[in-house]
Amino acid sequence: MRKDPDSNLLQNFPGLESGELRLWFRVFLDAFVTVRDCGGGQDVAWAWLMDPGNQFLESLAEHFDYTPEAFRQKVRRALERTFSAREKA
Repeated sequence: MRKDPDSNLLQNFPGLESGELRLWFRVFLDAFVTVRDCGGGQDVAWAWLMDPGNQFLESLAEHFDYTPEAFRQKVRRALERTFSAREKA
């Protein structure tokens, strides 16, 4: 039997037992990592993360007890720290 590659990650985020939330969390992570690593599709991923009409991201924000804008701000700051650290290296 094949192990779910996200099982360890999802253990750190209680309440993601719902298939819908797990899916959107995985999509969120994929978009975040794409932007962070400057991968192909970076512009699309950034637009998805920052789209104020993105209901899926809003669902995740609410799950983690943030307003959607506060959640997006945390994402922006995390990415800025990553880019800053790269520039210093």
